[in-house]
Amino acid sequence: MLALTSGTALQSVCQSLERAGLRDLFACGDPLHPRYERWLHARANAPERLRPLVDVFLLGRAAPRADLGALRADALDALLQSGVLKATDGGALHLGGLCLLPTLGVWLLCQVPQPGPTLYYGDDSVGLAWRLSAKPGDRALDLCAGPGIQALRLAAMGAEVVAVEINPVAASLAQLNAAANGLGERISVRIGSLYQAVGARERFDLVSANPPLLPVPDNVPYPFVGHGGPDGLSITRRILDGLPGVLSERGVARLLGTTLSDGYLPLCLEEMETWARTHAMDMIMFVTSHFGLAAGDAYLEGLAQTSAATGRISLDEARARYLACFAARGASHMCAYFFHIVPGRGSFDLADLAEEPPRDIWFAH
Repeated sequence: MLALTSGTALQSVCQSLERAGLRDLFACGDPLHPRYERWLHARANAPERLRPLVDVFLLGRAAPRADLGALRADALDALLQSGVLKATDGGALHLGGLCLLPTLGVWLLCQVPQPGPTLYYGDDSVGLAWRLSAKPGDRALDLCAGPGIQALRLAAMGAEVVAVEINPVAASLAQLNAAANGLGERISVRIGSLYQAVGARERFDLVSANPPLLPVPDNVPYPFVGHGGPDGLSITRRILDGLPGVLSERGVARLLGTTLSDGYLPLCLEEMETWARTHAMDMIMFVTSHFGLAAGDAYLEGLAQTSAATGRISLDEARARYLACFAARGASHMCAYFFHIVPGRGSFDLADLAEEPPRDIWFAH
């Protein structure tokens, strides 16, 4: 018998987990909002035979190999040999800080939720993936691909996808995830910074991007995967600038992000109107929420706490720098948005679906 590659071994594991019921267990915990504490609750109420699988593949814990009898032995051996699975001194198996999520019809190997992630999957990943569509034969470009959820989603619908990721470790995970889902022939993973990894004559019917998107002052430390600059748009502007050169005549681009607002309107409206007019692109900006950024507000405190967790700044100093930055820009809130962009006549429309008070960031209820 031929030895399994890591991709085919992971595909075998995913098939076994599917039959065991792990996808159904995960879906019971609100797949739109992946939360570790919900997975703990699911484990506590799962059948005994499922708990070791939940430990290893959702919670980032170790379990004795003997308790993983639902999985093929040669698949486990291949994943151990490749380093995807690791063994403790006592022989228990674990994913070394990763988890294997059954989400949106695919399986995604990514980082267990934690502060300062580098192989990120979160609410915004789900929010963008739900809005993507493709048909067989489409060419798609997924920028800031991370471990590949958007690329997997598009490829599963039949598109040929170029996934671009600057982090080589995340790019390797994206390749492994493509193989694990039987989509390796439809997804080409390239390591690079945005359009630097795209050929000068390449054009795409679909462009998706989930860039670093949080408003973070330049003088405040923050994890790379979330640092969107002082108004959250630093990477998004670069994506928009290059978009006319890669989007086909009948193509569509979908991007998401957050930016500063006054609680009613995004502060970037005039800039986006100018961009659409200058590039003859028709843009709709869907706003789904506005969250306060005053001291004590949940999102301001969350930003400051994440910055303080880096160990390079105190919580009080981080909070003060955020407040000073936002006040200087006239911002009292942060809003979440989606861009829908197609080649056209240069029109811009704002569709504000936000509720007061907000109940979710990416979805209006």
